[in-house]
Amino acid sequence: MEPTNTLSGLDSDAEIRNCIEEVARLYRARRACMVDTVTDWETLSRLETAIETQINRLVAGDAAVLRVVRRLESADNSGVLFVVLRVLAGRGFFEEVVALAVSLSATPIAAAIADALVLSWPKEETVYMRSLLRHRNGLVIGVVAQLVGTKRLPLAEALTAALGKQHREPAHAWLAWALGRVRHRPALPLLFEKLEQEADPHAATLLATALLRHHHLPTLLECRRHGDRATWPLQLLAIAGDAGDAARLLQRFATTPNEPALLTALGLAGDPKAVPALCDALATLPMGLARAACLLGLRLLTGAPADVGEDAEAWRTWWQSHSAGFKAGIRYRLGRPITPQILLEQMTAGVLPLALRQTAYEEMVVRYNLDAPFEAHLYVAPCRRAVEAMREQAASQPFQAGRYYFGGAPT
Repeated sequence: MEPTNTLSGLDSDAEIRNCIEEVARLYRARRACMVDTVTDWETLSRLETAIETQINRLVAGDAAVLRVVRRLESADNSGVLFVVLRVLAGRGFFEEVVALAVSLSATPIAAAIADALVLSWPKEETVYMRSLLRHRNGLVIGVVAQLVGTKRLPLAEALTAALGKQHREPAHAWLAWALGRVRHRPALPLLFEKLEQEADPHAATLLATALLRHHHLPTLLECRRHGDRATWPLQLLAIAGDAGDAARLLQRFATTPNEPALLTALGLAGDPKAVPALCDALATLPMGLARAACLLGLRLLTGAPADVGEDAEAWRTWWQSHSAGFKAGIRYRLGRPITPQILLEQMTAGVLPLALRQTAYEEMVVRYNLDAPFEAHLYVAPCRRAVEAMREQAASQPFQAGRYYFGGAPT
């Protein structure tokens, strides 16, 4: 048996396999934490440190580690595939990593592939990514677009060219998402044309989000056009619209009071007039997604303590005691007139679902034109750096608390 590098401390195939299995377990544990609404950054950071410590041991190994890793390239375990790709990338086998990622991109473990690529791919290496954006397989393009957007690789023109080739889902949706990250204004006409033609709600959301991140006013008007009947524009209207949009959301609630997306959107919109309506809905909604969304909307808007509970009468009593502190015409989040600093709190709050932490980031860009490379699913360290960068940006600009903004300008 070939010995491994003594720096890795892995002296046999059995130890190597045990190390791989341990990283796979840690990776799956971290993925599970990402859907847990009570997971804080300290817990995630400990898991990430443990993962990277073991990955570094494997990368430091020599031929024996590579032999074991390559035997596992066909594994159907997301955690194991994550390790395989990380080790191969860490050793510089980028062509092999890309080939493996392409071959597996249509499988249920695509998320692990995307995670491994984001963590391992050097930002200066764009040649392979540019070529893969010309791939015939839309699933491959979708994975590559996620990598390009997350790492903010300078491939805006290649993304735009790929989007112009009429790729079907998921490619065109993720290409649009990536163009919202790298911010390429020449792509706006094409993105808007795609949005106007889009029938899939998920793709429409990604297209509209990319356009709103460019502060594209026609997209806000398009969201309004669909907002009285479609679900996909509701949260976008809440995080990008003005007081009139908040009122329109409340009008829609009068006819469709049990839509989860609408109930959450009312909380995000921040109009205190929505609180009595949400309390009334809570009194009638059974256990399920709509009731959970109603409670979430109430907490997002009011910032009421957890001990208020889930009973509608308790919420009405709380509101009677606290409503005087909420002023008409002021937009609220977590019980306070909204500011970029409060959105930063939302982005880092372990008690909120991952999707709402991500929504707060999108709102920072759309409303206040404050941006840094943040994605709620990324490792804690880069998220913290992005939060601090946006905190510094916000501190230098005189935003008025509770006011509606779009693209950094008051509305």
